[in-house]
Amino acid sequence: MVSQKVTISNPTGLHARPASQFCKFLKKFKSKVFLITDTGKADCASIINLLSMAIKQGTTVELQVSGEDEKTALPEIVEFLKSLKE
Repeated sequence: MVSQKVTISNPTGLHARPASQFCKFLKKFKSKVFLITDTGKADCASIINLLSMAIKQGTTVELQVSGEDEKTALPEIVEFLKSLKE
């Protein structure tokens, strides 16, 4: 397992559209991805789990990636989250 913290910079946070884009992006990896905040942990394969976290702009989250491609997946996932724009 590898992990890294990242601050959500998207002005609208992770609402429906960015959360959907994020879930689609993660399908290219074999690893499981979890997003952790002060309020809980979400399996990023589920848009419902992500939306239930109500992540707003400026929230720092921890990404946990676990699986055979975890080391290559984590930097790509972090970059994707940082580049989300609405």
